[in-house]
Amino acid sequence: MSNSDEEQDTTIDLELEERAQVIAEATGRTKQAVLEDLMDDGIVNLSNEEKKDASLVEQLKEAAELISTVQAINQQVSDNSVLNGGNNKTEVAVETTLEGDIVDRAIASVERKAQNIRKILVIVAPIMLLLTGGVGLDFFLDNEDSENSWEDDDYYEIWGCTDPDAMNYMPDATHDDGSCYWDDNNGGGGGPPDCFEDWRWDNVVIRDFDANGEGFNNDIEVNVIFNDWNKCHRHMEQGFFEIKIINDETGNDYDIWSSYENFHNDYSISHHVYDVPEGEYRVQVDYYLDGSHWSGPSALVSIEGETCDTDIVINQLLLTANADDLNLYVEYQDNNDCGSPIEMQLALYKNDAYQDYFIANNNYYVQDIGMTYFNINQDDSELMRDVEDGDWKVEFRWWIPGQEENCCDMTNTEIVDEIEDSVPCEAEIDNLQASVVDDSVSVVFFIAQQEGTDCGTWDIEINLMPVDDNEEEEINHEQGISESSNYYSHTFNEVPNGDWQAEVILIQNENCASDCEIADDMSDWVYVNYQEPEEHCEINLFDWNFNITENHEAFFFYDLDCGYDTNNLEGYNVSTQLIVYPAGEVAQEEIIKYVTGLQYIQGYTDDTRFLKLDNFTDEEITNYDFYWYAIWVDGNGTQQFIERSALNQEIITESDEPADCSNLTLTSNSLVLSKDADDNLTISWNITHDGPNNSSCYESIEIQITLYQNGSYYDLSDFTENGVHNVYANGTVYLDADDVELFGDLPAGTYEVLVKYRIGTDVSSDHFANSVEIV
Repeated sequence: MSNSDEEQDTTIDLELEERAQVIAEATGRTKQAVLEDLMDDGIVNLSNEEKKDASLVEQLKEAAELISTVQAINQQVSDNSVLNGGNNKTEVAVETTLEGDIVDRAIASVERKAQNIRKILVIVAPIMLLLTGGVGLDFFLDNEDSENSWEDDDYYEIWGCTDPDAMNYMPDATHDDGSCYWDDNNGGGGGPPDCFEDWRWDNVVIRDFDANGEGFNNDIEVNVIFNDWNKCHRHMEQGFFEIKIINDETGNDYDIWSSYENFHNDYSISHHVYDVPEGEYRVQVDYYLDGSHWSGPSALVSIEGETCDTDIVINQLLLTANADDLNLYVEYQDNNDCGSPIEMQLALYKNDAYQDYFIANNNYYVQDIGMTYFNINQDDSELMRDVEDGDWKVEFRWWIPGQEENCCDMTNTEIVDEIEDSVPCEAEIDNLQASVVDDSVSVVFFIAQQEGTDCGTWDIEINLMPVDDNEEEEINHEQGISESSNYYSHTFNEVPNGDWQAEVILIQNENCASDCEIADDMSDWVYVNYQEPEEHCEINLFDWNFNITENHEAFFFYDLDCGYDTNNLEGYNVSTQLIVYPAGEVAQEEIIKYVTGLQYIQGYTDDTRFLKLDNFTDEEITNYDFYWYAIWVDGNGTQQFIERSALNQEIITESDEPADCSNLTLTSNSLVLSKDADDNLTISWNITHDGPNNSSCYESIEIQITLYQNGSYYDLSDFTENGVHNVYANGTVYLDADDVELFGDLPAGTYEVLVKYRIGTDVSSDHFANSVEIV
């Protein structure tokens, strides 16, 4: 038990003894008997003594005797601070055995008028009301604190229902006797309407102040009253008040105070927090009870910090060098032991010439006690790293943020000498050769550099000189000395026909007014005699389609073009083949059957051809792989080919009834973006329908391809540009640069595609593939 609880119990015991003494004097009982009666059940009712039935006349006589003692004890009651306005809420009541509602109502009325009638009146109220027919007890009291007396004949009380909204409202009633009832309780009484609580926060004081006279406000005071304006007497138990002090800059809680209190009607809070660090703080007051929350007042307070006048001086300023990295050592001291952040500016001079400056503000702070030193170097600025050889010094300035700068101190001179003195380049050109391929001339040679000499500031000039009767212009090229190799080469492209000779010169590229050449050499003559080859078109597969008929005939339709638009270029003889294997087999001995064709492909035109395979089925084989090839030799004598395949094609025996190919639904099973040997993009799209696996059941689609490079839109190949393709119950649509012009000759980058298909005017949703990198 806390000290406050013990003090409260002591106060209650003293008050009970004083009340028992007054009642004992009024009733003729002993003080001990009254105390035992009160301790028994809190009511003076002889509950601790043997009950004796008494007649109504005897009870009235006892009441009359009590009335005769009222005036005698009235002055004593008035002088008693415990009974006449003490803070203790313990009440003493007298229980009567008088019968009738008038007594019960009178007791209830007296209890409700506790602010107007002193506690002792409850003891005699029931008897007085019975004997006087409703006259108030104040009428019988005569003391210097009361305005009423026996001689005041103008004052009287009428008890009844005083609520105008009640069914039994009495306009003449001066005191409410608790008898009011309303139409919603069937005349059963029940007292006045419900009391609606109105809890509010009043007399709010939230402020910063100086509690200890330190000269600055670093303490917080919170005073507030939490009260019910309607005084509904609700007992607030098991709830708690909470005061949070939150750092407004960081959002973190600096202090949380909680207090669990039991009270009714009102409660006052007085809370203080001392020695709060400097800054802005949000103070929030709240009350919590049984899941309810009363949000209280809040305020922003500014907490001040202790002021101090700094006296910072520099004790030492020293510039040093670590190889070719500079370091400035600075030593500070604050004579007033305040401490402060500082910023510094360094202006660099080499050989007394200004170079550049920087500000060192990397959270530097001079401590309040003792010496503080800093090393300012390449970690603060690149100007301090890898400096050139020379005599270096620093002009130094410093300041406290928001104050004037302290200028200027010049450091000592530090000599940096890390670069070795160079020996001029000595070199020879060796094994100079020139060669010709078509209209390109390649020049290769070696440079033999004398060890220990510096050729880093020298360049190589390679000239292709026209000789004999060649009237073309000289062709030139320059490049620097290599640090990793003494072998050099350069190729001149698109060199005109004629005789040429390569010349190589090693020259100085800086600070050279005369005699800049170190070495030069000439190659043997070479002869360029290049004839442009006859231009041929490029064969491409515009479109293709593969079908298997009900008669087990396989058709491969294809449209080969020469070039990508109308032209008059020479074409090629193209051999085509259609081969069928058992599914999963590719060996030549496994070929079931094949057919070939030969066409001369020239120009750009719509000339669809086909190859047909029939009588290839075997009753023991149900699935087949079909491969189609186009093979030709291009203008450079290189054999080229195009390949397409229709794999795992199932051949089934179909009924006489035609297959139901209506309402086909397409499904994209996989979409793979790849690249071929020429770094052209290809797409392999496993897209099927849900209808019969029948060659006559297919859905024709057009395909749109949006190409992205390095995450950004690159180009679009629209539906009409990529041909028409048939989708079967089992199969794959393959597209390459021959089908999609956009897929060819792409620059380096990472590519992605967004693909849609169209059936008539209906366009599918977006389909995405993996990314492919072209280098």
